[in-house]
Amino acid sequence: MKDGPLAALLDTFDRGLITLDDRYRVVVSSHVSHTPANDRWLYAFDGRKIALPGSDESTWPSLDFIHYHNDCVFERCA
Repeated sequence: MKDGPLAALLDTFDRGLITLDDRYRVVVSSHVSHTPANDRWLYAFDGRKIALPGSDESTWPSLDFIHYHNDCVFERCA
């Protein structure tokens, strides 16, 4: 995978700096400081629902995984 905006966004998820709630909305960690870059690339999406693939919920991100991420990864920043 090439480096770029998507790779950087996925890295913030992997590091626990962002997550999703049960309604598939972006949540930014309280550990992320407000800077011009963070405000533009992270906080601009805080509270916004992600685009989900189609109407078949079986193709959506697993809520079990989201709960695991929230409990074990989110805000435990690496």
